[in-house]
Order: sequence, then structure tokens, then C-alpha cells
Amino acid sequence: MGIAVIAIASLGSMPNMFYVGLILFQLLLIQMNSFSMNNYFDYKAWKEKNYIGKLLKSGFNECLLIFLTLVPLVVMIFTIPFSNSYIWILLAYIILFFLYQAQPFRLKNNWFASIILNSLCLGLILYIYPYLFLADGLTLTAIIFSIIFFFYLSFHEVVHQIAHIGRDKIHSLPDAIGIRKSVNVAEMFLFIPIFA
Repeated sequence: MGIAVIAIASLGSMPNMFYVGLILFQLLLIQMNSFSMNNYFDYKAWKEKNYIGKLLKSGFNECLLIFLTLVPLVVMIFTIPFSNSYIWILLAYIILFFLYQAQPFRLKNNWFASIILNSLCLGLILYIYPYLFLADGLTLTAIIFSIIFFFYLSFHEVVHQIAHIGRDKIHSLPDAIGIRKSVNVAEMFLFIPIFA
């Protein structure tokens, strides 16, 4: 949510607070869904120890659990009439994150797709949606911040893959090119925004 707040602050003028609240609520809803479903699919694919797995092991009804993870998207449907044409960005987020985590797609198993999708969904989209919604167009500021957040999240994902080598059951960047070269890639992603 911090990236969305930065997007709102970078507008340079005071936006309509109703729309600020709407945007933050919509982003909260899609992240509630995507993070819960990510834990669900990680448990189903890898038996990862997480809160979804604990619920299922304790006998919680799986269909009810899936329904509960979808409730935020149902609630979001009711926010659409108050949105503008940029709502497609949130729909793209939902689709991309589904492809990232769900079987049989599970694009998170590929290091390249994982870096791109995390950077798009958790960096670029979280910045650009509030900005475009409120400003109704791109500016140089929006482009620069979009680049910064995309590459910052790319850096973060590479560091995550390095830290989780052997723990996550994916073909990670360190598996593909080694830890030292992965550190170099992470450093490159970190320095790109500095020169943006």
C-alpha cells in the first residue's frame, strides 16, 4: 500500500479523498485475494507451511476456504461503478497474479516470469493505477516512478530468490546462473532506478 500512497502524493495536488479511499480499498481487496490464493496454491503445490495449510490440516473445509479468498473480489465488483476506465489495470493484476500462482500455469516456477510478474503486479501496477485514476494521464513523474518501482521490485524478487534457494521449489535465477551472477543482476536492478 505504500507504493500507492507514494503515487497519490506524487500527483502534486490534493485529490478527491473519496477516490483516494476507493483506490486504496480496491488495492487492499485485490491484494487480500492474491496473497491468500498464493498461499493456497503454494500449499497445494509444495505443501508449504503457511496459514492456509494450517487451516486445511485442521479440517477447515477447502471449498469454504477458496470461497473466502474470493470474497474480496466479489466486494470489489461493487466498487466498479465508482471507478473509471483504468479499472482494467486491476483486472490485469488479477489475471497476471492468477497465472503467476495457479496450477497448471504456475508461472512463479520460472525465474524470469516470476521477476517480471512480481515487478508488474507489486511495483508498477500499485503505482500506476492510483496515479492514472487520479491524474487521468501519464506525466514524466509517473514514468520515472513507474520505472523506479518496477526495478525496485525486480531487485527485491532476485534477492528473494537468492534467499530462498533450495526452499522454494522453483527454477530460480540462482539455479540458472549461480548466486554470484544473481547478485550482480540484483545490483543492476537496484541501480537502474537511481539513474532514471
